[in-house]
Parts: sequence; C-alpha cells; structure tokens
Amino acid sequence: MTTYYDSTTTARWVGTQPAHVKPSECISISIVSNSRLMCEGLIGLLKTQLPMQFVHFYEGRDLEKVASAGTLNIHDHVVLIDSGLGREAAVAWTRFWRNQTPAAHVIVIELADDLDTVWCCIEAGVGGYTMRGATAAELAETIMIVRRGGAHGSPEITGHLFARIATLRSIKQDYDSALVPLTPREIEVLTCVADGLSNQEIATRLVIEVRTVKHHVHNILDKLQVRSRWQAARLAREKNWLLPRTLRD
Repeated sequence: MTTYYDSTTTARWVGTQPAHVKPSECISISIVSNSRLMCEGLIGLLKTQLPMQFVHFYEGRDLEKVASAGTLNIHDHVVLIDSGLGREAAVAWTRFWRNQTPAAHVIVIELADDLDTVWCCIEAGVGGYTMRGATAAELAETIMIVRRGGAHGSPEITGHLFARIATLRSIKQDYDSALVPLTPREIEVLTCVADGLSNQEIATRLVIEVRTVKHHVHNILDKLQVRSRWQAARLAREKNWLLPRTLRD
C-alpha cells in the first residue's frame, strides 16, 4: 500500500491505492463540505469501492479564499460537493470548479428530492449527482461515469427534467410566435418581478448575482419602453408572457 502527499499544499492524501493499480487509474478526489466528519467517513467508504487518492477538503464557506489563493490544476480531478452547503453555495462552487483549467468533474451529493435545485446544479455544470440515501457503491458508480465524460442522475429526477425541458421548449415556441422581445432569462426575471420579489430575492431564486438582476431589469425596461418594473410586469401579464406557476420557485 502506498500513501500519497500533495507537496504543494502539504496536505496528506489520506486515501491509499493497491500496488497493482497504475497511477493513471487512481482517481483524484476532493470534497467540499462543512462537515469534516462526513468527509472522513465518505473517504473511508469510497476507498472500499474505488482506486482513489484524496486531494483536499474544502470548507464550504472558504470559496472566496480558495479562489483568491488559486488551486491545483489536476487532470481528471473529481470534486464532490455536499448539497448541505445550500443551493446557492453548491452552485457557486460548481461554477468555480468548472471554470478551472482543466475543468474538474463535479458531482453534488446528498441532494434532496428538489427538482429546482437539481436543475440549478445541472445548469451550473455538474456532471452527476446522488440523492439522499444513496450508497457508497452508487456514488462510486456515479464517479466512474462522470470521470469518463458521461452524466449520471436518478431516473425519477431525469424524467422530471425531460418533461421540464419539453415544457420550456413549448413555451419558447409560443414566445417566438408571439414575437416576445425578451430573452428566456429576461422572462424569468420579469416573472419574479411580477411575483413581487426584490432584486435580492430574484438573485436567490435564480442563483445569480444581484448586479446581474439589475442588468436584466434595466434591459427589460428599455426593451418594453416602460419606466418602472411594475409597468413591465403589468404589460407582461396583459401579453401573457409570464412563466406558468409550474415553472416558478
């Protein structure tokens, strides 16, 4: 058995690999979570399922510090993100890792049966996810699939996602035929405005920055040639441009 070390961060690779496993076959895994106990337990379980080496544990609240300090550029790096961080943090970490060079393979673990959270994570770039109650073997299978460039998720959620995509496509076709002057994202923002949400609340719902919301609102007012967000919302209601209730929240 061989123990590995990360010479650039002095962090110990607590995972080990059998001597017969080639380095190229050993999977480099990092974990982002607020629970070191969960991390240690997960490493122990995955070691029984995969030839792996543990790279680093990242505290969920340390994204800004990690981003400013820089990270290791590891080929085929797999990052497991604990959904217990919350939707906004999980999405932010996903975008961070996907923007690295080379981009890491990202998997969100322990997701609740929440279609909107899964949708946001997929939009951010996750390659796979596991739901609460998943076994170590199921997570290991997801890691192997995602590392090979595939995507993996639960059949139930996948069915809901395909249905949602079909609905969105239908809505887009209706908007195109009605010559709606707004983009799909602007329609989402305007729907939130019509729901009475503040810029901060819109940013939280759509998992975007507040300044991005302000930019969208400015463009909406300009395109619709109205002076206030409430006038824009009223016009959207009259034109039936708002998203249906089934696609909100």
